Amino acid sequence: MFGLNKDINKRDEIIFGKYEPELYTGGIRRFDGLNIEQLEQLIEENFIYVNEEHNNCPSVKEIFEFMKKYPDYTAMGYTVSIRREDYRVSLDGIEKQTSATLQVEKEEFIILFGNADEFDTVNMMYAWFD
Repeated sequence: MFGLNKDINKRDEIIFGKYEPELYTGGIRRFDGLNIEQLEQLIEENFIYVNEEHNNCPSVKEIFEFMKKYPDYTAMGYTVSIRREDYRVSLDGIEKQTSATLQVEKEEFIILFGNADEFDTVNMMYAWFD
């Protein structure tokens, strides 16, 4: 996409620890466990569009704001290789390995992510958008 920081080495270092082009399949590499600090760095260094939405997933900005409020959550998604013209980082879900700590947290999670294709609030907090 036009305007993103094209330093794929730095981008993938933030997300994966280093750039490994052989791990891209069809120009795509999935990730999970992206924490609030990593997401903030991607935003600050212009590696991700804050208004970008994957299908029915909330925008990057909405996910970021939720994660700032509840930092135990991590995001998931995929990166697109620099070799493709649609180079980008997309978020398609969020998770926390335990159930909600507060009722208000659970309510906000359901409001924001409740239309996910895969959704769980019983043993963990999980929302993934296909």
